[in-house]
Amino acid sequence: MQSNQPEPIKSDWIVSLLGRVKALEVNPHEEALTSILVEQALENAKRTG
Repeated sequence: MQSNQPEPIKSDWIVSLLGRVKALEVNPHEEALTSILVEQALENAKRTG
């Protein structure tokens, strides 16, 4: 007879991946590019309403 109970979630792989995660490192050129893109998007939004 089959049980209708869901199987317990196995989270070992999640714990393993979280142990290998590195903090996000933003390079200066990426930060500058992001700033330019945001400014351009805002200017475009103002022009197009």
